[in-house]
Amino acid sequence: MNIKILCLIFFLQIYSADAQTLLNDHFGPEQGLSQNSIRCLLQDKKGKMWIGTNDGLNHFDGYDFVHVKNEPFNPYSLSSDIINCIFQDKYDRIWVGTEHGLDVLNDQGKWLFKIPLLSDEKKYITQIIGLNENEIAVSTLKNLYIIHVDFNFN
Repeated sequence: MNIKILCLIFFLQIYSADAQTLLNDHFGPEQGLSQNSIRCLLQDKKGKMWIGTNDGLNHFDGYDFVHVKNEPFNPYSLSSDIINCIFQDKYDRIWVGTEHGLDVLNDQGKWLFKIPLLSDEKKYITQIIGLNENEIAVSTLKNLYIIHVDFNFN
């Protein structure tokens, strides 16, 4: 009985120490984050954090931040710096909903392609969710799109 109590106390102390360590971490512009205004977050399957802001997309591997931004004269960059939502599909692609459209990046943050939507509305993406293994739902201010994702362009 005493051994069980000692083991329980030992494990609680380890768990408590881990929880305290996680709560003490904080990141802002001084540590490399592009800005303090965070609009959305995603932790991908490899543990990398993706942070959407009003100043582009940041990804953080636990050591360094990489900042991905819209480049106005580069068609192979993010649609906008205002990031509304982030989603990861089964091929580890990162889907980024912005105020001007839907972009797809690889898991290193390199731009792969834009998804054209079928209407003339402003392409303000509000949410991306997985419906099943092969489809995602993408909502805009006025419409809902179902996109078949069973293709691998990585």
